[in-house]
Amino acid sequence: MSGVALKGYGKQLSMMAALWLLWCAPAFAACDHSVSMPWAAAKTEGLMINAYHLGKRCGTGAVLLTVSEKDGRVLWSLTRNAGDVSIFSGDGMDTDAAIKRELKNWIEIGLGGSKTTGALPDWPKGAEQPARASEFGYFAGDSVSREFYLQQRAAKRPLFCTVSGMESETCIISLGKSQVTEFGGMTFPG
Repeated sequence: MSGVALKGYGKQLSMMAALWLLWCAPAFAACDHSVSMPWAAAKTEGLMINAYHLGKRCGTGAVLLTVSEKDGRVLWSLTRNAGDVSIFSGDGMDTDAAIKRELKNWIEIGLGGSKTTGALPDWPKGAEQPARASEFGYFAGDSVSREFYLQQRAAKRPLFCTVSGMESETCIISLGKSQVTEFGGMTFPG
C-alpha cells in the first residue's frame, strides 16, 4: 500500500472519532467553542482550518482540529484531550476567553509563515528519516515513503504543522483537489 492509501484509512478513524465527539456534544455543552480560518496557502481550494473545544468545563474537555471544504465536508481531523496538548494544558485555561484565544492560536501556529514542503530537510538515500540537525526537528510519518516525501518536497506543497502534544507537532499537506494527508511531524523541547 502507498503512504496515501494508508493515510486514507487513518482519516476514516479520525473522522469517526470527530463524529463521535460531535454526536456527544450535547452531553458536554458548557464550554463548547470553535474558531475557523481559511487555509489560504492551499490556493483556490477554499479549505478551512477549524478548531473546537468540547467539554463541561473549559480546559478539561476534548480539542478537535479539522480541515474542511467550504461546504463543511471534513477532509482531515485530529482529536486530543485538551490537557494533552501543551497550549491547552497550562494554568488559566479554565475560562471561555482563554479557550477561544488558544483555539485561534492553535490554528495560527499552523498557518504561520510561508510553510511549504520545499522548506523541509532532504532525505538522504539509505537514511531511515529526513536529515535532522539534532534530536528535535522534522520526521516523516510512518507511512510516508522516501520516494513520496521527496516528490512532495519537490512539489512545494502547502504544509500545515500544529501542536498535537506536549512536545510535538503534526504536519499535514494539501495535495490539491480536496486531498489532505498527514505527512509527519516535528518535535520540540518541552
